[in-house]
Amino acid sequence: MSADRRPAAPAAGETVLDLADLGVVFTTETGTVEAVRGVSLSVAPGETLALVGESGSGKSTVALAAMGLLAGNARATGTAVVAGTDIVGADEEELSRLRGARVSMVFQEPATALDPLTRVGKQIAEVIRNHRRMSAADAAVLAVDLLRRVGIPEPEQRARAYPFQLSGGQRQRVVIAMAIANDPALLIADEPTTALDVTVQAEILDLLRRLAAETGTGVLLVTHNMGVVADFADRVAVMYRGEIVETGPVEDVLLRPGHAYTERLLSAVPRLTVAEPGDGAASGGSGEPASEAPASAAPAGEAAVELTDVSVVFGRGKQAVHALKGVSFAVHPGETLGLVGESGSGKST
Repeated sequence: MSADRRPAAPAAGETVLDLADLGVVFTTETGTVEAVRGVSLSVAPGETLALVGESGSGKSTVALAAMGLLAGNARATGTAVVAGTDIVGADEEELSRLRGARVSMVFQEPATALDPLTRVGKQIAEVIRNHRRMSAADAAVLAVDLLRRVGIPEPEQRARAYPFQLSGGQRQRVVIAMAIANDPALLIADEPTTALDVTVQAEILDLLRRLAAETGTGVLLVTHNMGVVADFADRVAVMYRGEIVETGPVEDVLLRPGHAYTERLLSAVPRLTVAEPGDGAASGGSGEPASEAPASAAPAGEAAVELTDVSVVFGRGKQAVHALKGVSFAVHPGETLGLVGESGSGKST
């Protein structure tokens, strides 16, 4: 049996996050820096709000303010109500009860959120027992179940692993398991897939979407990736120089942006197009025909770099790892060859 020490969940119809005129000022040796000004936004239960903007726009500062994790030289003003509790002005005891229980955060780099010297199952169990009166044995069982919920294969075995024994995608799944361990009302995901390859990114985002739908958890997704916004979010708020300049349903904002900065963000998204000879795309989209190759270019058969049936093996015998098998390609002068593949596919080798 276990008793619940978590703060009460918000009543039906309430928002799980409500920021009103939030401001954050940092005091530095050279003066004060106003990082966030007059930010107002809300997240409803089961809703995903994407907070987008370029680096330095204030996105992560807003997320940290909502968690009560601002640095000591920061001063927050306005209100930041999370699951019924105003974070601004709350004492550390109140914040400790709230964090990990009613609000949790998934950071960009899972390695910074995990203790390298503690098995992952134990780390999840500790999060559970911090907010519930539960025996160590029961918490360990629940930790394995959480690993199963987030798609970790062989969860009983993985629970006994150390973080370094897991892949990057598996470590991020462990962090998500820790974040949802106590059924939070709000999950803040700060660039949760930036450090992962594209195939794992899609899996992690699908996982977050499924968990939000199953539990009714509201999600604040901090990202600079407009493709992620289009695929994952219900609404989007665009930040520029510490302020929200535009907010609305994803389809409205992406298809009919109302602010010049939003238009610039969208125009900067790479397009997956292939240029036809002379169509202008090869010259940066200027509309002018692409210039012909200079006369001094090497003939097609003369490659600057050429690999033929290259294989690479690390180790010997039963411990041998085949990193490359029969790789062949050529790069000619003036040509750009893109080498793509997921982590571990052999690109860097």
